[in-house]
Amino acid sequence: MASPERHDVVLRYGENQRELTLCLDTTLLDLRILVAHLFELQLPDNGKELLWEMTYIDNEGDIIHITNDMELEEAYTMNKLEINIQKKHNVQQLLQHTLNTHVLPHIQATIFNVADWFEQQNEPSSPRIQQHRQERVYSETESESDEE
Repeated sequence: MASPERHDVVLRYGENQRELTLCLDTTLLDLRILVAHLFELQLPDNGKELLWEMTYIDNEGDIIHITNDMELEEAYTMNKLEINIQKKHNVQQLLQHTLNTHVLPHIQATIFNVADWFEQQNEPSSPRIQQHRQERVYSETESESDEE
């Protein structure tokens, strides 16, 4: 059992779990460095956005994102604090995945259907129709309206 200045915490990342006791004065930066070390996660360089996030479920069942020291202090009020660490979903990656798996196959199918339609339009007509057209083009009789 942790003392009043300390709090027992369970950190989960995928299938990995670590149980430890944190001092209540542990800052979010300290916790991020600890989590990155424990689970071999990358910390951002030059103020870039963190590629993973920490959340916990509060007493009301809401998922709370820990993004600042005040939210971490609030998390310490939980009797049993379990912090989940997960990689953030990059919007660009999600969009690309959606396009590749759902949109592009439909576009490709449509293009193939249009190409098939054009190919059918370019196929030669039946020989009888072509012969009839040729006879009309090369008719030996002239039209009466041409020379009047």
